[in-house]
Amino acid sequence: MKQGVIICTLGIGLAVGAGALWLANALPHTTSTATSVQQEKASQPTPMPAQSAIAGVSDSKTGEPLTREQIDLLNNPKTIQLSQRLEFQQRLNDFVASAESLDPQARKTQASELETTLSGYEKAGEVSANEGLIVRVALVKASTADAAEQQDAIDRLMAQYEAEAEKKQAAWRAQPKPEFDAYKATETRIVKEVMALETIPEDKSRNDYLRERLMEARIEAERQNREP
Repeated sequence: MKQGVIICTLGIGLAVGAGALWLANALPHTTSTATSVQQEKASQPTPMPAQSAIAGVSDSKTGEPLTREQIDLLNNPKTIQLSQRLEFQQRLNDFVASAESLDPQARKTQASELETTLSGYEKAGEVSANEGLIVRVALVKASTADAAEQQDAIDRLMAQYEAEAEKKQAAWRAQPKPEFDAYKATETRIVKEVMALETIPEDKSRNDYLRERLMEARIEAERQNREP
């Protein structure tokens, strides 16, 4: 692999968040020929070599041995994660682009392997639900020739992801929200205080004063929520 490529890519790759969209761009827009697949491979960074092989590697551009800083960077877990993502992206790209040229069993096997890897990323929270669905639909379309079977599989996927989304939403609603509960208690107290006042400060109307107090309480609650 060209070490310069992976090192230059790190500025972008290390900034990729856990839930960032990073797989959809790996999917080709149209089914390519075997020739175009090879062209895609030539334009993509290849996976980083195993850590045990890094020592003694030289920069492909200068021929000079890598510095300690460069070796440490290549050994960085985030660098390794980036390399693994690039490899998976390439495998996904190649499969979708060349699926039509594979026999049915090979398509099924490769699609299953890619789905297993994708499931791992999903469980780790490194792929959003929407992106996971997009990739799985692409795998179904690439691996299933029969139109009716293809649509049936896609419908099942949609139902599965919708059910998971509803489940997560219900779990979120059921979670204790102490900050929100505290704000609602403050809000109730402020309303009672303002309604009990005989004289409103600064000759304001009761409604204006109440609105001002509630706004101050909301700002304070938001400030506290932002603090680490």
